Amino acid sequence: MRDWLQITGQYLYRIRMNILLHTGICLSIFLICGLYHLPMAPVRYIVFFITSMALLFGALGCHLYRRRIQYLTELLAGSTYQLGKLPEPRDALERTYQQLLLRTNERSTQAEIAAEERLHTAQHYYTTWSHQAKTPLAAMRLLIGEEPLDRSGLENELLKAEQYVEMALQYQRILSTENDLLLSPCSLEKVVKQTVKGLAPLFISKKLSMEIGNIQTTVLSDEKWLGFVLEQLLTNAAKYTTSGGVRIELLPGKGTCLLIEDTGIGIRPEDLPRVTDWGYTGQNGHLSAHSTGIGLALCRETLNMLGHTMTIQSQVGVGTRIILNFTQTALEVF
Repeated sequence: MRDWLQITGQYLYRIRMNILLHTGICLSIFLICGLYHLPMAPVRYIVFFITSMALLFGALGCHLYRRRIQYLTELLAGSTYQLGKLPEPRDALERTYQQLLLRTNERSTQAEIAAEERLHTAQHYYTTWSHQAKTPLAAMRLLIGEEPLDRSGLENELLKAEQYVEMALQYQRILSTENDLLLSPCSLEKVVKQTVKGLAPLFISKKLSMEIGNIQTTVLSDEKWLGFVLEQLLTNAAKYTTSGGVRIELLPGKGTCLLIEDTGIGIRPEDLPRVTDWGYTGQNGHLSAHSTGIGLALCRETLNMLGHTMTIQSQVGVGTRIILNFTQTALEVF
């Protein structure tokens, strides 16, 4: 009863202008007839008839209004993911409101789906990360107990632990709406050599060669983010290479393209299209206990953010070629 009275009050407020108009018309009729001394009996019947019809249509309108409120309330209660079918619009204004509501609902649904996907990816990432981060820590604990102390082995495991921490930090920065990306002209040779220097213990322990060709050029990028990408790519190259080594050089006649080529186990053709997907390791990736399927996905996201592209070519048993394209030399402002 209380809801009915509330809805009736809302409906009367909604049609308040019509009520005022009807009242004004009836009073005007009485006033004009009084001024001209016309018989009032017919006038009262006319006003009574008009008022009766107005009350009848008003009651019908209130009933339809209450039904629409009830329908929309039920629709709202069940619209967690989908809005559902709206009632037929009565006029152009209501049609416009419904179109606006449907568009807003579509954007909201897309945002909810994207948020769920990000949450699922984050859960998978941190589950994998937590398991993998334990590996170098456990290895260091074992190495500490050995005599004599294997300093080289400890440095390698410490490097792996630092890389896992850096991957987690970079993952958070990629997801953040306010990252510290700063694009500026930077020396590609400087970034490459700094990265190689940091990974030297890994290459030395595996007795892999590192050959750096002519890479003296300037690219528009972010030194820190680009260094992270190079670190991941070179770590992967060392991880899946048992003999030979890695070569880094600029591709001649290809714009500004950096080639990173290793002599590792390679990637199967059927795995190539998906190696940058989150959590995908491929058949050869399963051969390594340290494969997480995260590094290349982070590289892909980072390069997209920087405006660079990555092409991967590989042959099983021969090696892998990764080409980073820095051809864009100026910012595009829209």
